[in-house]
Amino acid sequence: MELTLNETIYKVIVAQFNKTCADLGIDNYEILDEQEFANKEVESDKIYIILASQQGTDFFRSSVLPVEINIISEDNTLKNAKILADTFGTEYTLADTLINVENAYIQQAYTTPQVKSNFEEIDNGYRSIISFVGTFVVAYDIDSVQSITVDGELVKVTGFKVIFTASPDPQPFYISKARANTINKFGSFNINFSIESIHSNFLSKVNSIAIGEESINSVFTFSFSIGAQALSNTELKLVDYVYTQNKGEIPQLSLTFTR
Repeated sequence: MELTLNETIYKVIVAQFNKTCADLGIDNYEILDEQEFANKEVESDKIYIILASQQGTDFFRSSVLPVEINIISEDNTLKNAKILADTFGTEYTLADTLINVENAYIQQAYTTPQVKSNFEEIDNGYRSIISFVGTFVVAYDIDSVQSITVDGELVKVTGFKVIFTASPDPQPFYISKARANTINKFGSFNINFSIESIHSNFLSKVNSIAIGEESINSVFTFSFSIGAQALSNTELKLVDYVYTQNKGEIPQLSLTFTR
């Protein structure tokens, strides 16, 4: 059975918080929605992560939904809850979701956490409340590119295009009153993507071709899929390289490859 919109988003958030807590060595925590927490008897040494869906917007075949995330610290300490909130937002903003939900296409982004209260009296102790908002774009049954590997290395891009162009040739045999039928003589296949200039083996090779001494005919082995259609171990060559660096922005590259 297909999950509802809220169920889809909550499933993603819970899986990601479980991993972040494990990475940080936080093992005494609980993830709840706001109704569940209202009836909860809290423990002094436990972190509580409260999820609350906000009003969103439905578009044709997609929805944009904000989710407010409140992290309630252990008694009389802010440190672990603040680190958890900061790490989670940084790690998953505009990143692929940790888990794949069947038939769902999901994008996510988070605001920076804000400490709303440092002296919230809950039961017999004082706790801090750290709040931030995640915004989700969710659509179903979308044929999308999930991952791209180049020379066996996972490459994370900020924008991606596949361009196929065929060159038609009108058939020369027709009379003056006939309409020409065309056939495609040949086609060209290109991919273009934007990527942040974060060091990797892939970017080292690209930079070496553009401004170094690597051969301009060096090949890159690409693998990715769009929906059910896969392109596996296909050799492409770099044909266009644009590096952009502006104040207040992370340097970006726009790269185009062709067969």
